[in-house]
Amino acid sequence: MKYTRGPWRIGNGTCVVADTPTRNWGKSFSINYYSREDERRHYGGDLIAESINVEANARLIAASPDLLEACKAVLAVGGEDWEAGERVLRAAIAKAERRGK
Repeated sequence: MKYTRGPWRIGNGTCVVADTPTRNWGKSFSINYYSREDERRHYGGDLIAESINVEANARLIAASPDLLEACKAVLAVGGEDWEAGERVLRAAIAKAERRGK
């Protein structure tokens, strides 16, 4: 699976952005009306998703990379170190529920 590296966060308004490029600028199949710098200024980062009408949905989308990594971490440690896996999971859930960063 190939996706934009996290962390993702809520940008200006209720859009979700990243601090890493979300597309290959200059080699896109679509016409770029704005430069990357203009888009980052407008959205507050590199756009992942826009027009999200509920802030809770935007938080959940922004937490997606963290949740995926948390699930992978728990599977990796298995029964060996449940406490470490639990900490990662709790941090990801807190971010999705706006109790974290």
